[in-house]
Amino acid sequence: MWRLLTDQTTEPAFNLAVEEAILRHRKDGLGQDTLRVWRNDRSVIVGCHTDTNEEVDLETCRKMGMNVLRRTSGGGAVYQDLGNINYSIIAKDGSLGLAHDILAVYRTFSDTVLRALNSLNIQADFCPPNIILLNGKKISGLAQHRFYDTILFHGTLLVNTNLQTLSRVLLRPKHKVTNISIELSSYPDVRDVSNALATGFHESFGIQFVQGRLESSEIALAEELRQVKYSTDRWNL
Repeated sequence: MWRLLTDQTTEPAFNLAVEEAILRHRKDGLGQDTLRVWRNDRSVIVGCHTDTNEEVDLETCRKMGMNVLRRTSGGGAVYQDLGNINYSIIAKDGSLGLAHDILAVYRTFSDTVLRALNSLNIQADFCPPNIILLNGKKISGLAQHRFYDTILFHGTLLVNTNLQTLSRVLLRPKHKVTNISIELSSYPDVRDVSNALATGFHESFGIQFVQGRLESSEIALAEELRQVKYSTDRWNL
């Protein structure tokens, strides 16, 4: 039985800290394998190896009062607001029988996400190594991070994001992006996406989900990580 988390907090630093807290707990054999669906307030999130000066207009972010934060996984910079939905899997390797090939993991998870989107009448396509396209434009980027025998796999879903702000704060994006709301006459909310992803993982892996919440020990670790890591320029910039 897996845990399904649909978090209400939208604070970027805390949300990134929660991901790492769940990952560390799971690595230590604590907690449950987890599917988490969540959103961030307006922010820029960069990959663990990103040169922020190369990918982010830091001055514009400063003028807009927008935080720039660094995640634990690789990949490029992304703009997030409440029109973007994030999804994360944190699990032991053996729970899903994953290969240790990075590209194979992207293919496995992207198939599951495409299945979920299809259930919402969204006919998207996987573009290797790690993006999902709708009508030839990017609506989702995928990233992963392994912590010993535990994996964090997460992605974004552009539902109704402010693309004008995105174009102002990100420098030289590699792909043309779009919103599901632009491409389709109707679009899902967070609950729709959460249910669709749970169904997709159930159909792909036979996983059963139960609605859960963060454990007190996860919250305590997340609070610590937010303070000493995700709220600091030393880590983020």
